Amino acid sequence: MTGVVIGVDGSAQAERALRRGLQEALRFGVGATVVHVWLPTPFSAGLPWFSAPFPAGIQEHIESDRVTAAKELEQRIAEIQAEEGAGAVEVTCRTREGMVAPALLEEAADAHTLVVGARGHGGFPGLLLGSVSDQCVRHATCPVLVVPAGSDDTTSLPASLDR
Repeated sequence: MTGVVIGVDGSAQAERALRRGLQEALRFGVGATVVHVWLPTPFSAGLPWFSAPFPAGIQEHIESDRVTAAKELEQRIAEIQAEEGAGAVEVTCRTREGMVAPALLEEAADAHTLVVGARGHGGFPGLLLGSVSDQCVRHATCPVLVVPAGSDDTTSLPASLDR
């Protein structure tokens, strides 16, 4: 069994999930894998650009952006680890291209816990967009912790559970 897998996307909800996920990893003495997934673009998927082959420089630009995003993610995680007192947690960062929920589910196939944030779209927009957290809850092979939108205190458990 691997440690805690935490899905992030740069949103405030994802940062709350990251903080809570690091606390979960610290509490259970396991490592954490922080995963950022982005949807494929027509260029990265190798689709033609206006009926012509896509420019070769585009893939280089996409890869450069991925490397930059990975560095920024690692830097932000280090800052949050320090703020949360979770420096003892061994963290691995992964950036992936693909459909978000399936990628997170694959990363968490043998995880202790999968932690994701909830954006709270709900209603009709939620139906149109699909809900990553909902798909994770329905299809994960491990426990899933969904940190709700607007949750201010994600670093501590309710008093009844904090024993």
